[in-house]
Amino acid sequence: MSPPAELGVYLLAINEKNKGLAAQMIFSISSYAVAKEVDVYKEFIEFIHSLGAQVMIKRFETQSMSPEVAKELNPDYIRLARDLGNGVANEEGKQIFIEAMQGVGELLDISILAENVESDQDYEFIN
Repeated sequence: MSPPAELGVYLLAINEKNKGLAAQMIFSISSYAVAKEVDVYKEFIEFIHSLGAQVMIKRFETQSMSPEVAKELNPDYIRLARDLGNGVANEEGKQIFIEAMQGVGELLDISILAENVESDQDYEFIN
């Protein structure tokens, strides 16, 4: 299901009335929704970027979307799923995925965010 065309018209009107507002906006969309309609969200992200706003894909994990799709979408931020941050220092699978995402982020200038990082060891690995 694609976002309604009226949304684009509305956002353009808001942007026209409030110069500089778009630079302060970050649109947050779930990776689950994006995975269901990759082409639609790719177009949406390009439109949001044309306004000067930013996009975050949240709850990112391997089951919902691959790093290759993230590269194609080129969001400004990727927030990893909550369960990836906790226990990463002791789980090789999480480590491999997070390292891959950090590489993608560095290559494409995408900020990778983690949450639910509870231990110092997890923080040290992610940082």
